[in-house]
Amino acid sequence: RAGQRTIWLALFGCLLFGPVTLAMTGPLVVYRAARNDRVAFERFKSLKIALERTATTTKDPDRLCDGPSLKEHYSGPAFSDEDWRRIAGNAVFRGGYAFMVHCREKDGYALSVYPARQQGSGTRQFCTDESGRFGCAVEWNRSRHQCLPCPK
Repeated sequence: RAGQRTIWLALFGCLLFGPVTLAMTGPLVVYRAARNDRVAFERFKSLKIALERTATTTKDPDRLCDGPSLKEHYSGPAFSDEDWRRIAGNAVFRGGYAFMVHCREKDGYALSVYPARQQGSGTRQFCTDESGRFGCAVEWNRSRHQCLPCPK
């Protein structure tokens, strides 16, 4: 009798697992995206400051493209040593977002941050360049990457 009750409870638990998981998926995705957005913005702000400080402390444009030089001025959520080696010129993926420093620009740099996937990993895009302007997307204008203003 106790064994039969255990079997029925296990079967009932299995039948409920799918609907309960499905019901929780929406709120979990929203929570994860909000958390990713928050951490991505913190990384973006810290990378922006690191780029500005690196640009003012060195007049050598190659140093701006040197991840370890950027790391010296960075104080946000951690990137790995491999990320620092790759971030200038390559997308680095952390916390559902891609981070990229476009540093081979004419007279400057651009920083772009965007969700790694279309849905579920994040909801915002950020960019900035050596002018300090803030935007929401970056595009190639045939001579350099430029930050586009956020939609109103």
